[in-house]
Amino acid sequence: MNPIRTCPICTGTDDHPRHVIDVADTTIAVHMDCCATARNCDVCKAQLAGVGGVKGNPKGDRLREHLLTTGPGADQPGWTAPVVLEEVA
Repeated sequence: MNPIRTCPICTGTDDHPRHVIDVADTTIAVHMDCCATARNCDVCKAQLAGVGGVKGNPKGDRLREHLLTTGPGADQPGWTAPVVLEEVA
């Protein structure tokens, strides 16, 4: 189950994908489309580009499915190398 949070930009409350940003001593979780438009965030713009772009306003399950099946590529902002976790016996 995904956490239900309120976006500080649009004030929408849901479980849609977010960009979690460190601000001072805390973090904020902003809808990726809100982050791309309000903050001109290159990470969010790059990730949204593959699912209809910012103007297509991809949200919710459509965006989640895109991120889970494709995610950012190694040549895109926001890419993090996969980590292999060892199984705990």
